[in-house]
Amino acid sequence: MNFGLAVSHDNGHTWEQRIITNEVLGPLVEKHKIISCFATSGAGTQKKTEPHAGRLLQQAACITDTNGNGIPENNNDDVIALTLYSDDHGETWQAGNPTDPQGIAGERIRFDENKVAELSDGSLMLNSRTQAWHGAGHRIVAISRDGGVTWGDYRIDESLVDPANNAQLIRAFPNAAPGTLRSKVLLFSNTDTTGQRVNGTLHISYDDGATWAKKKTFREEGTGYTTMAIQEDGSIGILLEPAVANQIGYMNTTLRWLDPDLQTELKAKENTEVSVADDGTIETLQLVELFERNDPLLEDTFEVKGLPEGLDFDASAGTITGAISGSGRGPVEVTLTEADDGTGHPRTATATVVFEGGPEGADEIDAGLEGSAGGSSSSAGAGAGLVAALGLALGIGGLIHNPAVVQQARDFFAQFGIRI
Repeated sequence: MNFGLAVSHDNGHTWEQRIITNEVLGPLVEKHKIISCFATSGAGTQKKTEPHAGRLLQQAACITDTNGNGIPENNNDDVIALTLYSDDHGETWQAGNPTDPQGIAGERIRFDENKVAELSDGSLMLNSRTQAWHGAGHRIVAISRDGGVTWGDYRIDESLVDPANNAQLIRAFPNAAPGTLRSKVLLFSNTDTTGQRVNGTLHISYDDGATWAKKKTFREEGTGYTTMAIQEDGSIGILLEPAVANQIGYMNTTLRWLDPDLQTELKAKENTEVSVADDGTIETLQLVELFERNDPLLEDTFEVKGLPEGLDFDASAGTITGAISGSGRGPVEVTLTEADDGTGHPRTATATVVFEGGPEGADEIDAGLEGSAGGSSSSAGAGAGLVAALGLALGIGGLIHNPAVVQQARDFFAQFGIRI
């Protein structure tokens, strides 16, 4: 067995190759009785955050001489997962400690082709194929908190059905800052069946792989092995084996295809109605409460349009306060934009607010409003001359612009059978 490394300095036109078997395995061979290894198919990864930010990671699977006869026996020997890593951009490599075949108490687990992805807190999640013993028909999961040197927290993820096939685990937003909502999104591709290698399926998790919220089939026919990468435009590129072997196919899809109501994205609540007291005052409106899925780690910036007269918008506090002095009740547009989370695409959404109630007659006054945001007006119509006689100010189109005397004017005109 040999681990080979190839490096290109001209975009793949030529390659330099070297063997790193002794470099990565060294004393592990004797210590763990390793008799055969291979680098697992699919994509490796690079850690983005501490601990060990920048570390290159490539997974391997090794058969150990469990029975002591020096011969690989698929049904009897243990298979362990191993992380090969480099902290100097691939100049030198070493291996971490292998996974524990008895990591789940009272059970024997057999690893195989496996992948790792970095979680939102900088730890690594390993996801492995298994075709025998405990967990067969599902996936083995383990966690490393030291960059792949040691592994623990072993479990079987029974929500991921698998026919002992190679699969891929990646982050949907590789550059998202640690702890942010987007940093917790994982994607998993496999053949979601316990039978043949068909039914290619994409799964999404919003909580670092603790649960899988959605899944969707991207190919019902032969799929074989799959691997994925996030493309430059943010879409998902998938490589698969359409004939199960001997052919490589490419498909492209998006997160919105997988989940139209993408849980990572900021969302405005439905039109919000705010009650106005008889004296025009409102309770302090916390603008962040107009939205769902706001990321608490990111700074918020608010923009308000169409605010009724008498209300105050405090951008730093993210509030609207005061007492409405006019008849305008909205709608008011409130836009929330969060700080960039490292992806280069800040999350933003716009909510609509309407103020209801207030001084008697306010709603009727607002009903006569024609296209002016936040204004206060009522049509005087045929009574314009009498309005002038009362000394009330008229605006363009014969509109009363002093809501404090609107009711007085109504009472006056009622004597003449005129309704305003």
